[in-house]
Amino acid sequence: MTYEPNADTDTSGRMAQIYSDLHKYIQDRFNGGGVEIMSPHYAQMRVGNRTTIPDNYLPAGYVPVALRIRRTDRHEDD
Repeated sequence: MTYEPNADTDTSGRMAQIYSDLHKYIQDRFNGGGVEIMSPHYAQMRVGNRTTIPDNYLPAGYVPVALRIRRTDRHEDD
């Protein structure tokens, strides 16, 4: 997923602050919805690891899901 915020303003001297505020608002809304926004260079093994969403957006008692592997096929020489 990609997004490109575009904005028009008559106060071009404030563009850096406007874009900063816009990015903050977008991230806050995604965090509030439980959705991580990941950068292309960021890699995280999600299974068993904590989310990158800040604590104040997580439900009370949040616990990362653990990885469980169960072998279902058995061979006689195992």
